[in-house]
Amino acid sequence: MADIDTPEQYADFYAPEVKILINGQKISAEGIDITEVKVERILDGADTFTFVIPKALNDKLEVNHPNMFQFGDKVEIFMGYKDKLFSLITGVITSLSWSFDEENYLDLTVEGYDYLFLMMKNERYHSWNNKTDAQVIKEIVKKYPFKKLNIENTSVEYFHIRQEGESDFNFLKRLAKRNGYEYLAEGETFIFKLPGVEKKEKFVLKLGKDLLEFAPRMDIVQQVSEVRVVGWNPESKKEIIEYATQEDVKDVDRDGKTGAQTIQSICKEEVITEIRASVQDNEEAKLLAKSIFFDIAYSMVQAQCKAIGIPELRPGQTIQIKGVGDLFSRKYYVDKVTHEIGKDGYDTNFTVKGNTYNESY
Repeated sequence: MADIDTPEQYADFYAPEVKILINGQKISAEGIDITEVKVERILDGADTFTFVIPKALNDKLEVNHPNMFQFGDKVEIFMGYKDKLFSLITGVITSLSWSFDEENYLDLTVEGYDYLFLMMKNERYHSWNNKTDAQVIKEIVKKYPFKKLNIENTSVEYFHIRQEGESDFNFLKRLAKRNGYEYLAEGETFIFKLPGVEKKEKFVLKLGKDLLEFAPRMDIVQQVSEVRVVGWNPESKKEIIEYATQEDVKDVDRDGKTGAQTIQSICKEEVITEIRASVQDNEEAKLLAKSIFFDIAYSMVQAQCKAIGIPELRPGQTIQIKGVGDLFSRKYYVDKVTHEIGKDGYDTNFTVKGNTYNESY
C-alpha cells in the first residue's frame, strides 16, 4: 500500500468542510454558520462532539432558531474536503452553553455524545441462564437506536450471567473486559469485536508530510512476563489456574522486543502478576488472563500524534508511522482520535499504542 497522498486522496486539501444535520435537517440550509467543530472518538467509551455557532442572537437580542437545538435532538456530523465528506459521529445533544462578549454577541456551544450515552442511564438488575456474553449484549443493545449490530461471537457459554445494579454501559464494559473485546459506535452501528491489531495498516503516515507531530513514550513499569488468574471450582473443590504470556497476545508489529522480554531481562527472572477472580471454569480464566495481559502489553509503547485532517482515521485501526527514526518507525494501533476544524484549518490528533519496540538507538 502506498503512503497516503492527502491532496489526491481528498478533493481539496486546503478547503476542509463540515456538514451537520439536526434531526436530518442540514443546519447550513437554515443560514447557520459554524466556527469550530470537534469530534472525539475512543475505544471502549462514548464518542463526543462539540460545535460553536457564533452570533446566535438577532438584533433584538433574541436567540436565532430557538427550536433548532434541543436536548436529545439527533446530530450527525460529517467532515472532509470539498465534496468528499465522511460520517464521524451520530449522537444526541446533551449540553448547551452560551457566552456573551462586550458587543452582546452570543456564541452558542452545542455538545453531545454518541448513542452509547443512552446506555449510561439507569442501573439494572437482570440475569440470564445458559447464554454467551455476545448473546446477552445483543439482547441489551437492541433496546437502543442502533440500526445495525456488528457483534462477534464469544466462546464461553455461562450457566448464569448477572447484571448487578449496573448501567447497561458499565455491564457491557465488564463483559467486554473479561473476553478481551473492544466496543464502539460507528455512526448508527454498534461494534463489539476482538482488537484487530494484526490487520494490515489502514494508513502510512510520514513525519513532515502527513504527520505533523509525534511524541512517543516507552514505559516498562507495568510490564510482566506472565498473568496468572486463580479461581475456585466449588464442585470439584479445586483451584482453577490459568496463565497468559506474550505468546497469547498478537503483535501489532512483529519486529522488535516486547515489554515482557524487557522486564524479565532486567529482573533476571519471570515477573508474574496473580489475579484472584470468580471464574466459571478454565476457559473463562484463560480469556481473562489474556485480556489482562493484552492491556499490560499494549501500555508499553504509546504516542501522542498530530496529522493533517484525515476524516477516515478511526480508533481500532492499524497504521504505520515513518520518518521518525529506526526506534519508532513501525506499526501502531490507534486508540483515540480527535478531529477538529477551526480557524487554523483541519487537524487530526490521535494516540497510538504498541507492544514491541526496536532496540536500535
